[in-house]
Order: sequence, then C-alpha cells, then structure tokens
Amino acid sequence: SFFLLRLHFSYIRSSATTNTLRVIRKDQLHCRSLAISSSSTSRSSTERSIAWEGSKMECTHCSRPFPYVQITDYEIIKEAFVEKGDDFVGRPTNKVLVEAFSFAPNAGVVNSNGDNWREQRRVAISILRDFGMGKNLMEEQVRSSIAEYLEHLSSIEDKENVDMCWPVQVMVANIINEALFGYRYRHCECEPLMKYVEDFNSFLENLVDSKWMLLGLGFPFLSELPIIGWHVFGKFKASMRKINEYIVENVERALKDYNVEDEPTCFVHAYKQRMAQNAFLEYVSSFYQKIINNVRSIENYKANNVVQETTTTT
Repeated sequence: SFFLLRLHFSYIRSSATTNTLRVIRKDQLHCRSLAISSSSTSRSSTERSIAWEGSKMECTHCSRPFPYVQITDYEIIKEAFVEKGDDFVGRPTNKVLVEAFSFAPNAGVVNSNGDNWREQRRVAISILRDFGMGKNLMEEQVRSSIAEYLEHLSSIEDKENVDMCWPVQVMVANIINEALFGYRYRHCECEPLMKYVEDFNSFLENLVDSKWMLLGLGFPFLSELPIIGWHVFGKFKASMRKINEYIVENVERALKDYNVEDEPTCFVHAYKQRMAQNAFLEYVSSFYQKIINNVRSIENYKANNVVQETTTTT
C-alpha cells in the first residue's frame, strides 16, 4: 500500500501579499516556485490544498507555520528516497522536541541533521557491526541471555504463579546492555533497570495523553509562557532528566576503568576511541560533558537540601 511522507519546505516571502512555496516536480524532482495569494481570507484558513494538474503529487499547506509536501506516488517516492536519497535526508526540527529529548544540539542519530547525522550514523553502524550485530557473536549473546533467563525460571519455587513480564524484559535488556555498556543484570538484582523502565513507560504514557505537547509542536513559542510552558515542555524535560541520569550513570560506569588504548568491549568504549579521531564526535562530547555536569549539580543540590533540612530539624 502507498504511504504518505511529509517533506518540510520553506516559505519564501516575496512580498507583503505573496508567499512562494517551493514544490517538487514529479518528472525531474527539482524545485519550482508556486505563488500563492496571502489575502486576509487565506490567512485565516488553517488548511489549503493545491492540486498540481498532470501530476500525482499533492502540495498541501496545513496548520501554519508548518507547510509540508505529500508524496503519494510510488515511483516518486522511490526516486526521492532511493535514487536521490542524499537530497532528502533532512528532517524537520522543532524546539520542543530538540530541547526536551536531545542530549546535545544536533547530536545522536534520531534528532540530528546534515553531516553530523551522516557521521554519527556511519560510526554507530560501524561499531555495531564490529561487535557482531547480525553475526554469530550477537547470536551467542542472545543464546547466553536466554540460558540465564531459563535458569532464573527454574530457580522460582512457586512455578504455578510466575510473572513473566520482568524476566522477559531483563533477558532482552541484557542483550542490549552488554552491547552498549559491557555488563549484564542478574535477574534477582535488576532494580535500576526496573526503575528506568517504569520511568520511561510513564514518560511515554504522559506524552501520548498530552494535548499540550501537540500544541507545543505546532506553536513552539508556547514553551516560553509561564505555567503553560511547564505543561508543554517543562514536565517532559523533567521526566527526560530522570532517564538521562540512568544513561549517564551507565556511561560513567563503562568508562570508569577504561583506557582508550585498550581493546573496546562495548559500544561506549568503541565510541570513546572514535571521539579522539573524529571532530564531529568530539563536538558532541563537549555538550555531553555539560549534560553530565548538569545532572551531577542537580544531584548535589538535592543532597545539600537534605543535609540542610536534617540539620535544621536537629
């Protein structure tokens, strides 16, 4: 079945009364200007569809200020994303998403763009392949995790009442954890993992149910307003801080006794090695260190408050 893909494109304000939307032609996929009247009537409209005669592509202007192009023809989609994929790898950026869910500006794979995204993706894929992603080594890690899972089930005395939820999650998490951080959780000692999963699930539930977040995605300036900004942006950033604390702790644990001259045993080790050789990765590292310092300062602030309250009470 055909699917809709949104490509954000720019407004070009040619005059006080005319906007130019840059659209993509079906035959050559090059930009063509299409002038659209911006009268007071059209400004009050929340949606405008423009059918391009002789083409199977639709250009739709919807929910200002975020116009987009819909491509609904298979051959056009194939040409855009397969044959000319490098021209269409960009993705829209949104202040709320970037500040709430990113470790650093234009960092990582999900929320980055341009050369930095290409380099991050290339390095990540290269490291994962080195550690056996899709090879026999990864298969052995899966088998080992399953063996520990079955051993844990065998150790349960009351086999008539077994909760399979957490054992299965720990089994899967151990495969990922070993590849990322170089260690596994014991099934009887996985409280940090359980807390992380609960925090993450709670974050997703609140995100899905939030009408404010939807408004914030369409109108990012709402995140700057008192009270409203907390519902649009603040509480989700606070939730992400808890999740980031877990990640920071695991990265610090992996790097605690690691020397960059040693052979890497996990993704964090290998990434640390690549940072010394790659300007893009080193750039992200500086922001990552700021995040760690920020997390640690918050923890110290909380600890100092507890000490002060205890002293006052005493």
